[in-house]
Amino acid sequence: MRHLQRSRRRRVIGGIATWLVLLACVAVAPATATPLVVRLGWITAPAEIMPMVYMHPTMLKHYGKSYTVELTRFRGSGPPVAALAAKEVDLAALSYASFANAILNAKLDLRVVADDLQLRKENFSGAFVVKPDSAITSVAQIRGKTVGVQSFGSGADLSLRMMMRRHGLEAFRDYNIIEVGIPNQLAYLQEGKLDVANLTQPFYSRALAQKKGRPLFFNADSLGNTQFVFYVARREFLDRHRAVLGDFFEDFLRGWRWVLAPANRDAVLDLAARVTKQPRAIYESWMLTKLDYFRDADALPDIAALNTSLAQLKEMGFTKESFDATPYLDLSFIKQAAERLR
Repeated sequence: MRHLQRSRRRRVIGGIATWLVLLACVAVAPATATPLVVRLGWITAPAEIMPMVYMHPTMLKHYGKSYTVELTRFRGSGPPVAALAAKEVDLAALSYASFANAILNAKLDLRVVADDLQLRKENFSGAFVVKPDSAITSVAQIRGKTVGVQSFGSGADLSLRMMMRRHGLEAFRDYNIIEVGIPNQLAYLQEGKLDVANLTQPFYSRALAQKKGRPLFFNADSLGNTQFVFYVARREFLDRHRAVLGDFFEDFLRGWRWVLAPANRDAVLDLAARVTKQPRAIYESWMLTKLDYFRDADALPDIAALNTSLAQLKEMGFTKESFDATPYLDLSFIKQAAERLR
């Protein structure tokens, strides 16, 4: 009887030991984490180069492992503000005018995290164009004329009004402004509905190639160096996922540099054609040349230029107040990415 009890006791103890070993194995086994989905909002390609990076993710070391990306395209830089407020995207490209609206009016807790595109005099910066045979040869001759901008309150609208004011001309008193979508501005110019059109790429190069336009002035002539569009993120998103976002920004900068490298231009032109569903020939003469926008090699935004732009918005009455962008920066991710890639 005692022998049976000892045998039964040994079986119970053995069973418990086996379960303890199994539990220990489970405890030390590495968990399979689901990659973080980074919801990234963008506006237009190929001016914005990041959509092309994620069409070619094989170059990205951490993609599909610690994170993936969900891209959302917005028509204009206003809608991303609403999407950020509704927490429908985590990062988004904003113009400085939309950024001011997000901070001053929407009261969003955002952080500037990386460059997107800048306006520089040595590069293309957006042009105000007249017909080649137009009698308008100087800014002063815009008096009494009609000028197109994509939207009121945009960077191009600010650029136009600042340039006109320097020549003593005020909007709707000395000249008229109407809203026209960028793809339609050249047609409006040819039809006489506009005396001056505002063209971005590729429409500017197309107008010159077809001898349908002549530049009168560029945005950088009016605004100076400008941090025109940049990536922002919700602060709580950055704080919650700081470790994983180190991988994301490392790949962000890796892909950014890959696109900007002259050796990869041919492949990038193919990607631009794919993402826009337009013929590659549209981009060959200007993309990633001096006729393209300026982008910092390390994806660092020009904060001094951003603060100047925020002050210009207040000066022209686009915003009721100005503010210093410094408290709204978190460049630690992109700087750490450069260190990791080094």
